[in-house]
Parts: sequence; structure tokens; C-alpha cells
Amino acid sequence: MIHSVLSRRIQKVLLVLIACLFFLGLAQAEEPPEDVPQVKVEGMQLELVSENPEIVTPIGMTIDEQGWLYVIESHTHFQPENYSGPKTDRILLLKNPEAENPEWETFYEGSIYTMVLKAHPNGWIYVATRSELFRLRDSDGDGKSDEYELLAHLDTTGNHPHDGLSGIAINPKSGIYFGLGENLGAPYKLIAKDGSTLSGGGEGGNIYHIQEDGTKLEQIATGFWNPFGLCLDPQGRLFEVGNDPSGTPPCRLVHIVKGGDYGFQYRYGRTGNHPLQAWNGELPGTLPFVSGTGEAPCDVALIRGSLWVTSWGHNRIERYLLEPKGASWRARMEILIDGGETFRPVAFAEAADGTVYFSDWVDRRYEVHQIGRIWRIRFQDEEVLRTKSPELTEAEIEAQQLQEQPTLEALASEDPYLRQAAIAGFIGADTLPKIDWETLGPWQKVSWLQVLRWRAEGVSDPWLKRALMDEDSRVQLYAVRIVADEGRKDFETIINRILPESVASPQLMNALVATLQHFEPEGTDPRTNRQLDRRIGRILWRAIDNPEYSPQMRAAALRQLLPEQWQEERKQMIALAKEESSELGEAAIWKLAGSGDLRLLPALSQVARNEDLPVQHRAIATMALAANRSEYREVLEELSKSSFQEIAEEATRALHPDLTKRSDPERPKSNDLAAWLEVLQSEGDAKAGERLFFSPLGPSCAQCHRHRERGAEVGPDLTTIGKQLDRERILMALLEPSRDIAPQYRAENILTEEGQVLNGVVAGHHNLSAKEEPDRERRELITIVDAKGQATTIPVADILFRSELKTSIMPQGLHQQLTVQEMSDLLQFLEDSK
Repeated sequence: MIHSVLSRRIQKVLLVLIACLFFLGLAQAEEPPEDVPQVKVEGMQLELVSENPEIVTPIGMTIDEQGWLYVIESHTHFQPENYSGPKTDRILLLKNPEAENPEWETFYEGSIYTMVLKAHPNGWIYVATRSELFRLRDSDGDGKSDEYELLAHLDTTGNHPHDGLSGIAINPKSGIYFGLGENLGAPYKLIAKDGSTLSGGGEGGNIYHIQEDGTKLEQIATGFWNPFGLCLDPQGRLFEVGNDPSGTPPCRLVHIVKGGDYGFQYRYGRTGNHPLQAWNGELPGTLPFVSGTGEAPCDVALIRGSLWVTSWGHNRIERYLLEPKGASWRARMEILIDGGETFRPVAFAEAADGTVYFSDWVDRRYEVHQIGRIWRIRFQDEEVLRTKSPELTEAEIEAQQLQEQPTLEALASEDPYLRQAAIAGFIGADTLPKIDWETLGPWQKVSWLQVLRWRAEGVSDPWLKRALMDEDSRVQLYAVRIVADEGRKDFETIINRILPESVASPQLMNALVATLQHFEPEGTDPRTNRQLDRRIGRILWRAIDNPEYSPQMRAAALRQLLPEQWQEERKQMIALAKEESSELGEAAIWKLAGSGDLRLLPALSQVARNEDLPVQHRAIATMALAANRSEYREVLEELSKSSFQEIAEEATRALHPDLTKRSDPERPKSNDLAAWLEVLQSEGDAKAGERLFFSPLGPSCAQCHRHRERGAEVGPDLTTIGKQLDRERILMALLEPSRDIAPQYRAENILTEEGQVLNGVVAGHHNLSAKEEPDRERRELITIVDAKGQATTIPVADILFRSELKTSIMPQGLHQQLTVQEMSDLLQFLEDSK
């Protein structure tokens, strides 16, 4: 027994040594996490205030007007068997946080699944548990709560500890904001003290507002997972952080506005990848986030003029510096404190003198475990990390005016937050203006449906039918969301009618299919979905075969075919590739080339050598033969002598993949943007760039990026990159991929306790059931996707060290691997992607 313990200790020491060597060997990685969190900012000092056994499993915290520190000590969050601690949660009080030997007192006890608390200038302490919002007061100053008042309670069968009520932000002039999590989709009623009631179920998390005395309950926004943290800035902006659906990183920092829909709905599953779910404004009627955050953020607070966030999962404290984006904001993240696996920051509290306190859960276990810490941050002087909270921008002032005096013109704005301001104004209006539907633009129609949906009257059948039959897919898509969300099966006939006509819009078609699947009762035989897939396949094939449709529309239908929807029709696909000279034939060749099925290479070889087909078609087929160049060497050598440059270049690249690495006299010697812009003045060949993007022997773009339904989804979809970025910014991204990495695509280095090293992007989390994994600690899984698109899933409990990379997993020095002409072609392809 002693030997086995020593062996495990020796193994642990060796792993730590390996980890240190591992992280030191990665110049781009952070330093290895240690027991003591590492402060990343000069002039900032971290001090331990208190730890177990004096205080354990701390969650929410706040400081009142007297400077007293209140901390929730959780004892009910997944209480294990034979737990020796209290049966209920406690709120502990530290009257003098500066004392050398802190003396904790019990301010209140008796609550269950307590989440957050905030001090109000009126002397009350507002508290949210999973099922109640209440306030406490110490009327005689003895450090004990002697007044309790229930403000709102949740009537539901949901009982998960942290997906109910949570998140509190106080505006002393206007009332209390608080959140509700996804509640595992269970039906609920939220009942305020004055009897005002809001109900729902399945729609995901919401943000609410209530007066400080528990009256006038109203819903502010929807579309969240679990909104754990809320804060207000001096200008009245409301910000939120919360968890992410398991398949849709990152967690989000969100700017909350009235009537906002932020996209997530639990009724469509936990992953967040459903066609009727959005996470960053991908669907009409939904709003984008400010920034992705580290994993499992628990609190957001305005500290020293900027937004600070606790990342429980990434073991760090982050700061976000806001930058204007229309009538909302985006943000740049900085890491202030970085810790190891035993650093689990949860909530902030700022004292009047600027000292910042925060709670630390310490252990990665969800179950209460009777350890914990309270930390304090001091600053060397007043200027350290001090910035000014931004004043209202002109766009925000316009948005405020639109909430008071909305206009139909504003509903057509390209800025979703200006549209939303006008929507909020119409939602609150006593009466609505009469409109002529046919004269409205697409965004006006979508916005008008949003207005009707939030108002008591809702969207009537005639409005909904009109929207479903609209000529714009954005309007149709929003109408489809209403049909699915509200379970209006009486519109199933219309859904089926417009389904064949939706082939030109993959997003709309996917939503229509998902709606029909959603209408199937729970427990439907899986064969029903397979039948629906086959039906969709037949619809797509009918569109492909319909000579009355344009080649472009038929090609759009073909691109949407799933492998199982065309493998049985392989002969027909090959026939289109060999015989069709239009865009349809090109789409068929791309489908064959991207299948990864070597059995299709003979057909592609025939296409490549068929001189009756367009040169571009033959060049794509030639590119595909590189997947097995040893088998097709003779064919490639023949094609390398083609009089058509496109074909000859693809064959040469397949035969000599290292050719482009040779010195190119025109290539600038460094990542000099100005020099590259000078060299790349002339227009490249977008078609050649597309082949390079997808080539098995090219820069491997498609291993991580998707483009027009082809490629992987590790990195951002580049289908419309030319609309989002100008030529200079696209080139900058190619030359310096690590210069600006979106939070959701930041890579990590991970070392497991078994010594496995992983390097890639976190693609998702999911949890196993107790039946699948009896050990609770090993049920949470994380999936990492590397630069080659390979996914690896491991238990979170197996992670020994993890560190965020400062560089992108996109290949560095791409310009050194390609000729100047290839860079020009690739840049042109991306610039033309609109």
C-alpha cells in the first residue's frame, strides 16, 4: 500500500517535471500554472485573506456601505453522501476584511442552492437562490439578519443546483436585474411579490427586471444558457456572462438590451448547434455578443473602469476593454491573473478604497468539498489598470432616442442594436402604426415580427403565413423560428410546401427540416428522422434534375446533399461531373473531390483528361488526384504537360508538393504588409485560389475552415469573409494569423495526467450520464480539435495542466510556403467570397 502511494507520488512528480519542460519548450505558451496564481500586471498585488477551514466553497460575495464583506458559503451544491458540513448554505460576514486574523460571523443560514448576493445602498442585501429572490437586512447592527422578504419565487419541477435564478445587478434608481438559467427546459412560473407572473419553458435563460420591493416583474431579454453574472456601468449599460452550450464555445460576454434575443433555446438541445439556435447573431432576429470569454465565467464586474470576469474553467481573471461597434460594443481581452487547476475564481466585490476581493472555489469538483479561499487584490497606485468607463456613443444616444420615438426607417438599419432599439420602442408603444407589408424591406419585416411577438397580441396567423411565403429567406427564416418555437403544427402544411423552394438557401432549408423534426413527438423512432433525411434527399435531387431551375439553383441544391443522400446516387453524381459543363457539373466534381473516397478517383481521372469539359472542371479533378498521387503518377505526368496552365499547375503541384517552398525572388523577405500589398497589386485567379484552399497538398485551409458547405468547422466559416474584411485585413490575417484571434478560436496546450499532450481549439463539452460513467468526476468531457482537424475527447478530470496559446493553430509563415502567385490567387478567392 505504501509502495503504491509512493509510486503515485513519484509518477506525479515526474509528470510535473515533464509538464515544466513541456511548457518551457513552447515559447508561445503561458508559464505552467502553479499553486499560487500568477499576477500578470505590474503594480498589482495578490494576497490571501482567508481559507479553509475558516471558510469553504465560497460563491457569491458583496461589500455593503459600511465596508462589511458578505460571502455565500455553499453546502448544498451537489452535496455528497455522508457530507459532514451544514445541511443548508450560509452567508458569512467579515466586518473587518483588513484584519490580520479574519473573524467570520454567520449573517444568515437556511437557504438551498444559493447563487449570488448584492448589497443595495438602501441597506438590504439581495440574494438569489436557485428558486428564490429575496432580501435580508440587519436592522440593529449586530451582524445578524433579522428581516427577510421574499421578492419572487420560481414554481417549477426543475431542481438542478445552478440553472435556476442567478445573477443580480442593482440600479438604485430603477430596480433589480436578475437572471434565470435554462432550467433543463422544464416549464416554470416566475411569481413576484405583487402577484405579477411570467411563465415559460424550453426557451433557455432569460433576464428580468423587478422593482426593489418585488413589484412590476418584466422580462428584459432571452436566449441564454445560464446567466451567472450581471453588472451595470455608470451609463446604465447592462452586461452578462454565462455558460455556453456544450457544443458551442465560447462562453459569452453580452451587452443586454431590452427585447434582445441572444439565440440559445434549450428546447432544441444542449449542444447549441441546432439550425434554430444562434450564439453570435447568426439567425435573423438575434443579437451578437461583445466577446467570447474564458471557460465557465461566473461573474462580471465593473472594476477600475473596465469589465473584469472570473473564468472558473480557465483558472484565471480576465479584463475586457470595450471598443465601439455601432450601438453596441466589442472587447479586447487581457489576462490579469493566471492560476493552475486549484485556482477557481467565482465572484468579485470591490471595496470603497478600490481594493478588490474575490472568492475561489479551489477544486474542480462540482460537489461541495469543504475547501476554499478568499483573495484580495491591492494596487500600487491609483493609476494601475485605471481606465474610464466609456461615455455613450452617438449610436447609443440614437438608440436611446429610438426607444422613446421609434421609426419604421430604423427597423431597416444594418446595425442590429439600432434595429433592436426601435423594436423595443414599438414593443412599449400604446398603439402601433399601420403598415403596408409589401413596401417593407427584409429587415423591417423581420423587426416587425419581433415587435408583434413580444407584445401581448403576438403574431397572428395571417402575419405568419405572409412571412412564410415571403420572397426573402431572412423573413421566412424568422417566421419558421416562430412556428417551431411556439409549436404551431397547423403551419406544417406550409412548411412542407415551401421546403422544395428553399434549396437556394441552405440555412432556411436546414431550419425547415429541423422544424419538421421538432414536430415529431419525443421518443419517435430514429427511423423517422432517417426517413425525413431521405425525403430531403429526394427533394434536393428533384431540384437538381429540374431543367426549369437555373444551373446556379441546381448547384446550390447539390451542395447541400449529405453523403448518405448521394452515395446511393453515386452514378448520377458521376454522370453530372462527367457530362454537365455548367456550374452544376462543377459542384458535382467538388462533391466527388471532397468525399475522401479513393474509389471515386477513377471517375475524377476521366474528368481530368476529358478535353470536352471546361478547363476549370478538369483542374479541380486534377487537384483531387493528389490524394493518391503514387497511383495516378502517369496520369498526373501527362496532365502536367497540358497546354492549359490551370491543369498543368495542379498536376505539377501534385507531383512535386515541395516545389512552392523553393525561393521566390518576388516574395518579400518578411511579413511586411506594405511590401506584400505592393507585390500583390494585380488581381489573382480566384478559381486557382479555391483549388489551393481545398487541395490535399496545399496550405490545408479546409482542414479547419468551411466554405460554401465544404470543409471543417474548427475555425471560422469563410464563405462570406470578403464581406466582413477588406483585402488588406484578409492579407494581414494570412501573414500574421496570431495578430487577432477571436476568443472562440484561441488554441490551448493541454497535458493530461497520463502524459498525453494536446494542442488545439476547444470544440465543445458534454456530460456523460451516471449510467455511462459511474464516477461523477469523470463525466464531464472536453473535445480538442488540432490543426489537422482531428478531434480528441478526454475527461476534464484527466487534465493536469492547460495553458492558452498566444499563437493561432493556423500555420505560421504561410507566405513562405506559397509562391507569390499562389498567395495572390488565395487572397483573390477569399476577397471574392461574399
